[in-house]
Amino acid sequence: MATPVKPAILIVSGGWHVPQSYAKLREALEQAGFEVHIPALASVKPPPGRMSRSWAISHHWVI
Repeated sequence: MATPVKPAILIVSGGWHVPQSYAKLREALEQAGFEVHIPALASVKPPPGRMSRSWAISHHWVI
């Protein structure tokens, strides 16, 4: 029987939490064998970017 493959996890951070805010969660998930992606979104960086750019970044990881 084939070994089950764990899904990749995408965490989309919000306006108040940057990817580094999830460091402990990411570490725990990776230690459990998950592939974790927490992209930095353009709309939360100074100067504020466009939401469409943030969507494109997230969309890249989902597709």
